[in-house]
Amino acid sequence: MKMRKRYRPFLLALCLCLSLTACGSPEDDLASPEETAKGNTLVTDMEFLDGMWSVDGLSMLYFDSGNGWYIYHSAYGPTGYGEFTDETGKPMINYAGFLYDFYLREDGVLLPNQNGSGGSDTPSIDHHTFRRDDAADLTVWTLGDLDGSWQNAAGETIVIDAAAGEYTAQAPRYSAEGTARDEWQGMGPYLYDNGSRAYLCPAPDGGSFTISSGVAGCYSEDGHFDGVFYRIDGADVSAGVSTDVWSDELYQHDACQFEGVWYPDGDLASETYIRIDDTGRWSYYRRAPSAEPVETDYGTFSYSVDETSIYYADSALHDGVSYRVFELDDDALVWDDEGTYYWME
Repeated sequence: MKMRKRYRPFLLALCLCLSLTACGSPEDDLASPEETAKGNTLVTDMEFLDGMWSVDGLSMLYFDSGNGWYIYHSAYGPTGYGEFTDETGKPMINYAGFLYDFYLREDGVLLPNQNGSGGSDTPSIDHHTFRRDDAADLTVWTLGDLDGSWQNAAGETIVIDAAAGEYTAQAPRYSAEGTARDEWQGMGPYLYDNGSRAYLCPAPDGGSFTISSGVAGCYSEDGHFDGVFYRIDGADVSAGVSTDVWSDELYQHDACQFEGVWYPDGDLASETYIRIDDTGRWSYYRRAPSAEPVETDYGTFSYSVDETSIYYADSALHDGVSYRVFELDDDALVWDDEGTYYWME
């Protein structure tokens, strides 16, 4: 796991005083009666949480009690540091502006418990089911790691000045500028884009990023900030396009644009099919005659850095398994050696 340590004071005491009893209260006073009634046990030891937890290898939580921070990786892409403390007598984090404590189910599942509620567009990990996962791995960046020039195959160039906390974006059809921030709330670095937060989501190899709103779906309706951004050197930022870095033939979409159900050769009655959701996560199904379909594999997409219209469907179920996917047309994907799958619904 690629990590960079950072230390910041935890400034939550005032908020916590409004909703919790004073420090030093007995454990029973710290626990939620609703959670206790369900048989869930409040976690009171920070060190117990140390290490990696995941939801099926897709969403991940990593705790470091010694240094007072955690990392959260969302299945939607955003990955970032946040502060981790037990100043109130129980371990707590601040994720996306909300405080969380933690409960254990009898089967060992870890349940983050959100204090307060937000709107439907607010990222939340409330009662997501995390399990110990020593095999999970993640890549996390600070804003400083993103300093420099980045470009996608559509000609959009983003230049990030981490020290100033600013960025500029140039493309053949628009230009923009704004602030670049990381609030240390588990969401990672973002660009402030016309009233929205564009979260920068690192690829597993750390060499590129995609952009996410932090919740399900593609980032933008008009297609800006689409695709994969790679670091470039010597790009002509004023022109918005580097003439010698990209070929238009390398263009890749955000995987969320593949949302739908795909059938081999367009056959709705086929034995197999692939479902891709609005976050770009895929599921592979197999069905037998007169039987319900069975999900036999699932995962997320990564992007080739040097092959035309190539993606890799990385399995979250099977270690080291990845399927090569070629975008043949807007509604046709060649899935590894299985042939062509067509978008049908």
